[in-house]
Amino acid sequence: MLRLLGGTLALVLGASMALAQDDRQDKPATPAQQYQALLRDRDQLPDQLSKARTTEERRKLRERLLRLPLSFLELAEKYRKDPVGLDALMLTVEIDNGTAFPTGGKDSPGYRALAILRRDHVRSDKLGVVCQRV
Repeated sequence: MLRLLGGTLALVLGASMALAQDDRQDKPATPAQQYQALLRDRDQLPDQLSKARTTEERRKLRERLLRLPLSFLELAEKYRKDPVGLDALMLTVEIDNGTAFPTGGKDSPGYRALAILRRDHVRSDKLGVVCQRV
């Protein structure tokens, strides 16, 4: 009898957790949640890359790391009016110009982010950091 009750309880709990997870998956992530996810990637990818065991793992992680500026730029373009958009543009410039020898040209995410910043956010008091990065 106790086993039957325990099994039923486990089944009900499992079903309710599955339903709760489905509910969370149906709701699209907010701009802030998407931004936070990208920040987590930016912070965790270098560590994951250093711990990668195979060449294939390193290749995939390096591709994700190299795609980060474009991901921040796409988020900014998608949510131009949201404050997250400005933050994402600033991080795009920071990441893209964060090396001693930044690469890219007019098609680079950093260049495109600077053009948007100049066009839409030139009066923002947050741009001092971006000016230092350029």
